[in-house]
Amino acid sequence: MINLWTKSPKLSVYHPWVFTNRYYRKEEREMSYADIRSRKKSASELMNDGKRQLHTADVVDRVLTVIDVDAIMTRNGRCGVISFKEFPDSFYFAGKVLTEMCDEFMADKDAYADLKAGNVQIIISKAKSSSNGNDYITFEYVTDEE
Repeated sequence: MINLWTKSPKLSVYHPWVFTNRYYRKEEREMSYADIRSRKKSASELMNDGKRQLHTADVVDRVLTVIDVDAIMTRNGRCGVISFKEFPDSFYFAGKVLTEMCDEFMADKDAYADLKAGNVQIIISKAKSSSNGNDYITFEYVTDEE
């Protein structure tokens, strides 16, 4: 196509590809979860259709049983995904500290087996809030020993 203003063979500003944005393409808006997972390879099985995302307020200061962990790549980097026994139709995006916990469990097969069996309980606590409104959290393992 020739640009009528410059007579150059470059793409015209009116060419349809110039206005195409990947977020507005019809085929991506209508993709199913399975399509996204197969195409981008970054979605987690813990984030299946119908599950809702938990927020920090939902999980803070509670004893939670971790039943599965995973990790995904986001535009901000690696992020852990956690599933809790107390919230079977939900998942939680982990921050840096909990993502490191997820990585440790995924690296150790015996620890991961304990986790899948429901033997790992944690308490998530709010450490502090930043000036931009982000909550920094920490966690500790719950043990039977006193």
